Amino acid sequence: MMKCPIAICFCAISLLTALLLPLSGMAGGTRLWEVAGSTEFEHGETDGTVISSIGEVSLGYAARKLDFPEAGLAWCAVKGPKGNIYVGTGYDGRIYRIRNGLVADIASTGQLVVTSLIVDKTGDLYAATLPDPIIWKIPNPDKIRGNKPVQAAQWTTLPQGTAHVWTLALSRDGRHLYAGTGPQGKVFAIGMDKKPHLFLDTEEEHILALTPHSTRGILAGTSPNAKLFRILGPGRSRALADFDATEVKAIAVHKDTIFTAVNKFKTPPAVPTQSKNTSNSQASTGTKTTKKKSTRDAGDGALYWMKKSQQPEKLWQEKKAHVVSIAVSKEGELFAGLGAEGKVIAIDAKRTVRTVLDLDERQVMGLIAGDDLNFAATGDAGAVYQVLRARKKEALYYSPVLDAKGASRWGRLSWYARGKLTAQSRSGNTKEPDDSWTDWSQPIPFGKAPPSPTARYLQLRFSWALDATAHLVSTELAYRPENQRAVITRFDPGSPFPETKKSKKGDKAKLSTRTVPSKPAQKNETELDFTWVVSNPDGDTLRYQLWYRAVDATQWRPITKPDEVLTAKRFTWLTESVPEGRYQVRLLADDSPDNDLREVKSDAFISVPVLVDNHQPRVEGLAFTKGRVRGVARDSFSAISHLEVSVDGAPWMPIFSKDGIFDTPVEVFEFSLPKDIASGPHAVGVRAYDRTGNMGTAEIHIDVTDR
Repeated sequence: MMKCPIAICFCAISLLTALLLPLSGMAGGTRLWEVAGSTEFEHGETDGTVISSIGEVSLGYAARKLDFPEAGLAWCAVKGPKGNIYVGTGYDGRIYRIRNGLVADIASTGQLVVTSLIVDKTGDLYAATLPDPIIWKIPNPDKIRGNKPVQAAQWTTLPQGTAHVWTLALSRDGRHLYAGTGPQGKVFAIGMDKKPHLFLDTEEEHILALTPHSTRGILAGTSPNAKLFRILGPGRSRALADFDATEVKAIAVHKDTIFTAVNKFKTPPAVPTQSKNTSNSQASTGTKTTKKKSTRDAGDGALYWMKKSQQPEKLWQEKKAHVVSIAVSKEGELFAGLGAEGKVIAIDAKRTVRTVLDLDERQVMGLIAGDDLNFAATGDAGAVYQVLRARKKEALYYSPVLDAKGASRWGRLSWYARGKLTAQSRSGNTKEPDDSWTDWSQPIPFGKAPPSPTARYLQLRFSWALDATAHLVSTELAYRPENQRAVITRFDPGSPFPETKKSKKGDKAKLSTRTVPSKPAQKNETELDFTWVVSNPDGDTLRYQLWYRAVDATQWRPITKPDEVLTAKRFTWLTESVPEGRYQVRLLADDSPDNDLREVKSDAFISVPVLVDNHQPRVEGLAFTKGRVRGVARDSFSAISHLEVSVDGAPWMPIFSKDGIFDTPVEVFEFSLPKDIASGPHAVGVRAYDRTGNMGTAEIHIDVTDR
C-alpha cells in the first residue's frame, strides 16, 4: 500500500480540510466529518489511485518492484531502440539491462557512479562516470548474456581540467555525442574520431542537463546559477532563461514545448568523491539514509514549461521537494521524480497536478515514459520499478483516520463522485489501525450508517472495482460521540490557601507538607473566592453549583441559586450573613447545557474545611504598671493570629503572646515600653488579628515618670 502523497497544488483553488462541525449548537451533539480537497485527501493513503491538485481521487498507477541487485542508487536510466532499459548505478559503477521485467548485470566500469547513459541509432550504449572524466562504450548491449557481464571499454577521456561528466546527449543526426561537464561548465562534442572538442565554454561551473531540440539545437541546463542555454553552434549560445535557483537539473522536450526542472538549495549538493570500486557507500549528494520521510538535504523544486518563443511559465513549485528527473509521454504529459520523499507527480496539458507514485525509496533518479509512464529508478537505496496503469479491481483509497475524541456512534455516510464507487469502514480504539481494529465491513449503501462498532477511531476505504473511470470528490460522515464525564481535578476553596511543598526525589517517607499560614495575607473582606480546574475531554459547556455545610453537620445548604447557570470556573461567596464557623464547600460540575437530560454526567468535589469569621477580635483589660503594658486579646470563634503595638503613632511593631504562640481565641500579652521613651504622657495602641484577618484595636494613655 502506498503512503499518502504530500500536498501538491499550484492552482488558485479553494481547498477544504477535515472539519468537525457541530450540526447543533451542542459540543456533545451530532458532528459532521468531511474529507474534501487535495490537502485533506493526501492525509489518507493511495493504493493504485492518484490525487489531483483539484481535489479528486481517480484510478492511478501500479509500480511493480523488480528484482534488482543491492546498490546504493540507480542514478540514471535510458530506453534502447528495442525496448530494453539500461540502468547505471552507484556506488559500484555498474550497468544493468532490463528485458521483459528481468534484470541482468551486463557491464562494469570500475568507477564510482554511472551518471548518464545514451543509446545511439545502431543500439550501442555509451556511459559517463564519476570520479574520472571518462566516456565508456558497450557495443551491442542487447547481446550480452546476463550471467557474463563485460568490462566497458574506455571510448574517450575528456581533457585535463574536466573532473565530472554529468550528462550525455546525441545530436539529431546521431553523428556527435555531447558531454556536459564540471567544474568549468564546458560542453564537449565527440565525433567519429572519438576526440573531444570544446563545443561551448560557459561562465557556469556545471552542465547538468543536455537535450537535443528539433529546431533549437542543443539545450543545456547549468549550476550554480540555474541558467537554460540554447547552443547554436560551436562557441555560440543564447540564454533562454535565468532562474532564481541553484540548478537546472533536467530538461525534456515535447514538440515545441521545453520542460525544465529547477531546484534551489541552501547548500549545493556535494559531488560523490569516494574511491573506485566502492559499493553501497555513503558518498551521495548527502549521507545515505533509509528514512523515507526525511527532508534533510531537500531543496525547493519547481517545474517550468516554455512554448515556442514565450518566457518560462511555472507549472508547479514545492518546498522541500526538489526534482531529480523528468520524462514526457507521447501525449505531452509531464512526469517528475522528486528527491526527498520518493514521489512521482504528473502534470497534464490543463496543468492539473497528480501524485501518481509514492515509492519506498527517497529519491526518484530516473523516469522513462512512452504512451504513458513506464519505468522509475530510485536512489537511497537503489531500486527499479515497472510502472503500469492500476487494475480497477485493485485500486483503493484509504481515508485519513477520524479521531472522534471518544467512543462514538456512526450516522449517515455519503460521498460525492462521478461514477460508481464502493465504500467500506473499520473502527478501533488505537490511533494507528492494528490487529485490535475490526475487519473491513461489507460495502456500505450510500446514505446508510457504517456497520462498524462504536469506537473512538474510524477509517473509510473506497474501491474502484465497479468503475475504472470514477472520480471521488468528497465524503461526509455524521457521528455522535458518547458523552464523557468532566472531572474536577482541583478546587481551591477561598483564602487562606494551603502551601504544599514538593517532596524531593528519593524521599521514602510519606511526609505531610500541607501548611496554612496563621497570619492572614490580607484583611477579611467577608468574601471567599473559589477557583477550580476541570478536565473536560469532549469540550462540553459545563454548569457549576456550590453548597456548604458545617463540618459537624450533614445537611448541605445552597450557595448558588437553583436557577443560576454558572459556567465560569470561579465564584465569590459573600459570607456576611453566614454564622461564624468551620465549613466544607461542595462543588458540582455537570454538562447539562450541551446534552440531553438522560445523558447528563456530573462530578462533585468536597473542599477541605474553610473558616467563616466576620467578627472582630477585642483587646481588653489594658493596664500599665512598672513600665509594662498588660492586656488580653479575645475572639469569639477563631484563634488570635497576630498582635501589634504602636506608641504615639509610630509604625506598628509585632509583639508575642505571653505563652509565645498564637493558638487560641484568647491570648494574654505583656510587653515593656522602649527603654529610651521620654518622660511624660504617651498613647499606646494595641491591635489584634484573628485567623481570617479581622482586626480589633484598643488604646491606653499612660504617664511615664523620670527614670
